[in-house]
Amino acid sequence: MFKRISLRTKYLCSTICLLLLFGGAFLYLIKTSLAGKLALELQKRGVSIARHMAAEAVDPILTENMVELNLITLDVLKKEGDVVYVFATGWNGEIIAHSFGDKFPSGLLTANDIEASKPYRIQPLKTEHGELFDIAVPILKGELGFMHVGISAESIRKDISSILNITSWFVAGMLLVGCMLAALLATAITRPLGVLTRGVEAVGTGDLGLRIPLSGQDELGVLAESFNRMAENLQQTTVSRNYVEELNKNLEDTVLQRTCALEVANASLTQEVARRTRVEEELRRFTEELEERVKERTAQYETSNRELEAFCYSVSHDLRAPLRHINGFSSILSEEYASGLDAKGLDYLQRICSASAQMGFLIDDLLELSRITRSEIVPEPVDLTRMARECADWLAEAAPGRRISFVIAQGLAAEGDPRMLRLVLQNLLENACKYSARREEAIVEFARVEADGEMAFMVRDNGIGFDMAYVDKIYGAFNRLVRSEEFAGTGVGLAIVKRIVERHGGRLWAHGEPEKGAAFYFTL
Repeated sequence: MFKRISLRTKYLCSTICLLLLFGGAFLYLIKTSLAGKLALELQKRGVSIARHMAAEAVDPILTENMVELNLITLDVLKKEGDVVYVFATGWNGEIIAHSFGDKFPSGLLTANDIEASKPYRIQPLKTEHGELFDIAVPILKGELGFMHVGISAESIRKDISSILNITSWFVAGMLLVGCMLAALLATAITRPLGVLTRGVEAVGTGDLGLRIPLSGQDELGVLAESFNRMAENLQQTTVSRNYVEELNKNLEDTVLQRTCALEVANASLTQEVARRTRVEEELRRFTEELEERVKERTAQYETSNRELEAFCYSVSHDLRAPLRHINGFSSILSEEYASGLDAKGLDYLQRICSASAQMGFLIDDLLELSRITRSEIVPEPVDLTRMARECADWLAEAAPGRRISFVIAQGLAAEGDPRMLRLVLQNLLENACKYSARREEAIVEFARVEADGEMAFMVRDNGIGFDMAYVDKIYGAFNRLVRSEEFAGTGVGLAIVKRIVERHGGRLWAHGEPEKGAAFYFTL
């Protein structure tokens, strides 16, 4: 069946099939190359955004300013339209900032695990927002945690679809033009072939005097001329041997040229293989050096932790022994030799006792702050209402001569470490009672209210308050806005509260006004 089809039809069908195959391959190549290139560009931009955010997050994390860190994440969502989400995890894997509002999708925590030794890691994900890339980079080489940026891949699909539509129309037009040119070319080729075929058939029947009326410089013209010479040679019953030898020589020259070209290509390939081998060896050495540096840095961190524990031990034991001696000898001096001291000497002795006691309290608070920083959080449901009432009863017993009204809301509960949360309430309620001591009746309130756009726990008093211009100073250790002669204390209480709240994933802030009381808010 196929042999009966004319050469012109075969040529047209073959040409159309080749054009269709070429068009399809061209579209597929464009699609795959564009998809890879656009995805690579999108990933590069996502890595750049994540690295920039990781660099900006170092100071907020070191200063434990989670408000600024959250503002950084929200600012990126506003500036970058294809960024779907941003979140940061601490060195212990806990979420320290994110852009999901109140509810964080827990599945993202394990979707893209990255080692601290890697500069970044890209993980394709399918979420409710569509296909996206989760890009994770370490913050300060993983010492402070990791920054995750989710960047949408939907823009790649739209760009590819738009380009493919335009390219498809262009390819269709080129196919149409190619088919028309193929038809014209088939006619131009097969018409002389028909003449040549009829001449061959005539010679085959014995008509050696027939000559094919074709001329030209193309293959058909050369073929017709060669056929005419062959017919003439057949008539003369001789064949030119020199013509055959010339063809063999041309063939040998062609084979020699191809052999030389292959040798050059093999030499280039050998050089490329050697170059890639050198690059792989350098990469292996770099990896080994990096692993060695990581081991050294880990050993340094372990040494620092041991030194910190040794310092805490020294503070707990070595510093308390001199204090006990000071207290003991001061008491003996006060009891047995008070009669030999004048009023000024007794005043000095009293100041020594007070300073020694203050030093003891300060050591206790510093050790408590250190333990809170290093101890593990054991979360469980906590009844904050009951805990606050226990603290209030203790404070009322400690100040029997004062009128203190505690207003504690019912049904307050949270999830957290009970021991740490008790320290939060104890410090906040004790401060409220202390700084409202000048009031005839102190009113201390503990409730859960909406503040700054979110639900938070609140401790409020009607005490001396403070100037909001100095609000950032009250959370630092040893920072006090009043003199210790007016109100006793070590200046570490709010630092302990802030550290506990932040370790529970919340934040602490305050509002106050001089002589109109203060309110402290915290979330967990």
